[in-house]
Amino acid sequence: MKISPIFTFGIVVFLAAVLMYVNTIPNEFAWDDRDFIFENPQITSLSNVPSFYVTESSHGLWRPLRETVYALTYAIWKLNPVGYHINGIVLHAFISLLCYGITLRLSKKPMLALFTGLLFAVHPLHTDRVTNMTAGFDLWGILFMLLAFYVFIRYRESAKISLYGASLIMLILALLASEEAVVFVLLLLLFDFVYTYGWSLRKTVASWRSYVPFILITLLFVFAHIMIVGRVGRASHYFYNSFLATQLTSIKALALYVGYFFLPFKLTIHHELAATTSLLSIPLLISTIVLLALFVLVWASYKKNKIIFFSIAWFFITMLLFMNFLPKPTIFAERYAYLASFGFCLAVAYGLHQLTSQKKSKFLGFALILLIVIAFSARTYARNMDWRDEETLLVKTLETSPLSTSAHSDIGEFYKRAGDFEKAEEHLLRAAELSRNNFRARDELGTLYAEQQRYDLAEQYLIEAIDAYQEDDRGYYKGYNDLGVLYLRWGKIDEAIFTLKKAIAIRPDFAKAHHDMGLAYAQNGLLEEAEQEMRTAIAINPYEPMYQNNLRILLEKRKSLNTEESP
Repeated sequence: MKISPIFTFGIVVFLAAVLMYVNTIPNEFAWDDRDFIFENPQITSLSNVPSFYVTESSHGLWRPLRETVYALTYAIWKLNPVGYHINGIVLHAFISLLCYGITLRLSKKPMLALFTGLLFAVHPLHTDRVTNMTAGFDLWGILFMLLAFYVFIRYRESAKISLYGASLIMLILALLASEEAVVFVLLLLLFDFVYTYGWSLRKTVASWRSYVPFILITLLFVFAHIMIVGRVGRASHYFYNSFLATQLTSIKALALYVGYFFLPFKLTIHHELAATTSLLSIPLLISTIVLLALFVLVWASYKKNKIIFFSIAWFFITMLLFMNFLPKPTIFAERYAYLASFGFCLAVAYGLHQLTSQKKSKFLGFALILLIVIAFSARTYARNMDWRDEETLLVKTLETSPLSTSAHSDIGEFYKRAGDFEKAEEHLLRAAELSRNNFRARDELGTLYAEQQRYDLAEQYLIEAIDAYQEDDRGYYKGYNDLGVLYLRWGKIDEAIFTLKKAIAIRPDFAKAHHDMGLAYAQNGLLEEAEQEMRTAIAINPYEPMYQNNLRILLEKRKSLNTEESP
């Protein structure tokens, strides 16, 4: 039986994507895996799944389908990292295959599709999405989004209404897994403008009815997101407390993404971008020139080269969500470029394909694609090893970004958990020194000093943490909780109760605050109130054994007191 080259090329792309990340299988949980997976009680029971669709996920997000997959993965693998790595690897392989399939549909050129799929499969910039177990679950949204796009292309080719309906369903799933899909309608317009209607804006606009269901679904998602999360952006304030500075710095960030597409060799989980406040800033001017060059290329390819126009426009459209028009907690992250990189891979693959299509440059074209694939593969493989455990990742991050306040915070927190208080203090102090707005470092310093019974210093840094917090106008609930616990240790019970009430007022569903309030009431002799708070903590988080144990001790104490009081 003769095997089609198209099928063979697809298998090659899929296997390349898998092989790139096989060496991540032994890697341990690292970095934000602790918050989203390792210490996330919500994913430990499938009974929590319905609540994912009506409550905020975490960190200003609402991604209920992603949380559902977390819970399903936990049900099968518990805290075995292998299952979480398999999730990211398989998703990346299928997404790479979709990039191959979409390119094939657009160009009808199998070799161009192969080049595009291979570049996407092995690009080192993707490690921040695939190797990082937490980010790997965001790939569900991208997978469904690309499926929706691919199926829509098929719909335009065949006019089958079933394909149109399938595309709508895929979009719904994509939105529920990741808000990156909100730009999907713009991608449909791009495709129709370039391919379906052959550069005819009039015909594209005339087909507006076919976009209405996609637009309505997107708007409904945005409305639900705002209602559930309680705000539009993921933070309440812009970076540097300035919309202008944030936008100018975002221009610099966008140009930096372009640079990383070509030279992805200094990768890190923390990129510190200095605020740009002047229009005459040299980095801003250089960044503007780079982006203008891309716009010129788009203009030059208009009505002349569909692939180049489409690929660059794809990049700009898919990066819109990360241009910080709405407040976000991160201004630049490698994982943000994952979907946009398809445009880069397509454009570069097209250039290489043009070389291989000409007799004189055929050898050069194949040699270049082979060289790029090998170089990218080697870098991806090496970067995967940086993620083998949390300490390795954080040490490498600090080597790459020595002036990053977040890098120092992260490794300081790690050493604190490991019990190396000397190293923890060193890095946390450095993190606080590098940024007056780093509330996390100040909070960690406060709790560190509290454990060492250096209560005056602990109070100072916890108050600084609360004052530095800018992400939520209501206040820093964890900071108030930690300050309340400090007062509890210090023997200042009234201050502890007053401060813990603030934490609960800000975040009523924060189980630890209720538990700590129960301890404060117990020390103050208010045993009935203490029991009520501890039961509230258990109702919110029934998976924490410490809450159950302390409630049992409290009930025994109440029983003992009642016995003593009985005649």
